[in-house]
Amino acid sequence: MCELAGTGADPIVLVLAAVLALAGIVGGALLLRRRGRAGAAALAIALLAAAALVAPPAPALAADCPPPAASAPSPTTGAPSLAFGPASVAVAVGEVATATLTNSGDAEASGLQLAPSASVTIDATDCGATLAAGASCTVTVRGAAAGVGSVTASADGAADAVLEVAVAPPAFALLSVAPMSIVFPVDGLDGQQSVTITNAGTIAANNVILAPSPQVEIVTNNCPPVLAPGLSCVVSLAAAVAFADEISISIAGDNTSTVVVTASLATS
Repeated sequence: MCELAGTGADPIVLVLAAVLALAGIVGGALLLRRRGRAGAAALAIALLAAAALVAPPAPALAADCPPPAASAPSPTTGAPSLAFGPASVAVAVGEVATATLTNSGDAEASGLQLAPSASVTIDATDCGATLAAGASCTVTVRGAAAGVGSVTASADGAADAVLEVAVAPPAFALLSVAPMSIVFPVDGLDGQQSVTITNAGTIAANNVILAPSPQVEIVTNNCPPVLAPGLSCVVSLAAAVAFADEISISIAGDNTSTVVVTASLATS
C-alpha cells in the first residue's frame, strides 16, 4: 500500500532541532553583543536551520502511488422464477388438460405448492416440494365445475405463477339411432325389432341404455360400457304385452344426448 509522506515529524528530530535552535539562538545573541552585524547574521542562520529541521518533508505526489486495486464485486444471490406453459388451458367438466411449470430462475424453488380454485382439481402432477433452477414439472388439471378457474404455483422467494383454466359445461356424445320408429307384428308378441345406436360425436359415450318400459323388453344388447366415437351397437326389442297406443322409448348414456324411438303394434 502506498502511504503519503509528511503526515508527522519524528519526536527525536524535534528534540534535536530544539537543542540546535536553542544553541544557535544563545550563540547568536552572544555574537550579537560582541560583533554586532556578524552576530545578527549568525542568529538568523540558527533560526533558519531550526525551522528547516522542524518542517515536515514534502508529501508524496498522488502520481507516485499506484491506483488502488478495484474491489471484487460482492456475490449476488439468485432467485427462482416460476411460469406455466401454456399460461391458460380450456377443458369441459370432467375433462383434463396438462400444463408445464418451469423454474427459469437461477436458484432452486423451495416450498413449492400448487393451489387449485374451486372449479378445478389437480388430476395428476410430478411436481415435488422443490424445483431446481432450469427444471420443469407437469400439472394435469380436471374441470370440476363450469366457469373460469385457476391453479396457482407458489414457492419461497418467487412470484406466484398462475395457470388459468376455462371450464366449459359437460361435453356430450351425440347419439344417432336407426330406425327412429319400430312396429311390432300384431299377431305375435315374440316378433323382434332391432335398433342400431351409433356414437356420432367426438367423445366416448358412457353406459348407453334404453329407458325401461312395461310394454317393451330388451332381448339382446351388445352395447359396451364405453362406446367410442364412430362405433355402433345393436339392441333387439320385443313387445312384452299388447298395447294400443304408440309408445316412446328413450335411449341415452351418462354423457350423451337423448334419442327417442317410437314403437307401436301393427294394425293388421
